[in-house]
Amino acid sequence: MKVLTIGSAMHDIFMQYDYTGTVYVYADNKRQTFVMFEEGRKIEIENLKHHVGGGALNSATAFARLGNTICSFFKTGTDAEHEFIRKKLEHEGIDIAYSVQATDTPTGNSFVLPCESGDRTILVYRGANLTITSEELPREAIEDADLVYITPLGGTTSDLLPEIASLAKEHNKMVAITPGSSQLTKHVDTLKQALPHIDLMILNCSEAQQLMDALMGCPIKKQISEKDEAVHMPSLLRTSVRPRESYFTLPQFFKMILSHGPKHVVVTNGKEGVYATDGTQIYFCPSVKTNVISTLGAGDAFGSTFTSYLGNGNPLEKALYAGVNNSASVLLHLDAQTGLLTRKQMDEKLASMELAQIQAFPL
Repeated sequence: MKVLTIGSAMHDIFMQYDYTGTVYVYADNKRQTFVMFEEGRKIEIENLKHHVGGGALNSATAFARLGNTICSFFKTGTDAEHEFIRKKLEHEGIDIAYSVQATDTPTGNSFVLPCESGDRTILVYRGANLTITSEELPREAIEDADLVYITPLGGTTSDLLPEIASLAKEHNKMVAITPGSSQLTKHVDTLKQALPHIDLMILNCSEAQQLMDALMGCPIKKQISEKDEAVHMPSLLRTSVRPRESYFTLPQFFKMILSHGPKHVVVTNGKEGVYATDGTQIYFCPSVKTNVISTLGAGDAFGSTFTSYLGNGNPLEKALYAGVNNSASVLLHLDAQTGLLTRKQMDEKLASMELAQIQAFPL
């Protein structure tokens, strides 16, 4: 399958240091965790590691290792970071002929601060990623691809989403999207415009809350009845999801998004697992238990792997199982790409898969 990924390109700098402390704040029955740095203190960095990152590049690498033909569209500066990214992508066999460069804005950089939990805090400078224009869009690459995979578009570049999606659909391409948080809040109108042209949407649970709140504009007061059989259902199917003062169920969310155009919708729920619908049923696949070194890139790994298997004609259940396995492999590594599985490694994983782990529920 020919895949075009569109989105951000980043130079990721991982900082390793002695943990300085963690602060827990409890508010509205929710615990928030903060990394603590003492004012005026000098923090010694023990090591720096440099990796390629960004939604377009993480996804492109995953697609490439699974045996797809990949082209990636992104924008960098004309600097050393661009050269670092170029060499890494060429090593993975990713075509970057349609990528563009800004002459007056540097390549995007991320400074990744590890947390004791295995999560991370990231300081992001988006740089050239925010300067993509309509004239720079890779129209020939869109026409040539079988699948157009659109990763988060930040700032004003999110305004390009309807144009990209509609152009791809004009040429009968499969369109998949993993929208970013700003597209679900500040730029939700452009996301709404694009929904009729999107075949597959992938979000995490908090992003689903943001999107449902934006689409509805008013609260849904609906609680789930405590039936005996509900005790054995996955968590998002036996509870209501609450964005601010709105209450809605996962089936309601799926039906709402499907009514706007997408044929498949996926919601990930961290270490619990993943929910997906094909318009008739809701499938739940538990996550693969593993030690967590870093959560960076786990979402990109799941999304691109699930889409690759679904786009190549595999059953939805197999796509789910492949996605959670690749995501689990990424969790074992500091960066977003080292743990991505090759097609051979994935085939070995899938050969022993137990589809009985995947549950199906009526939509």
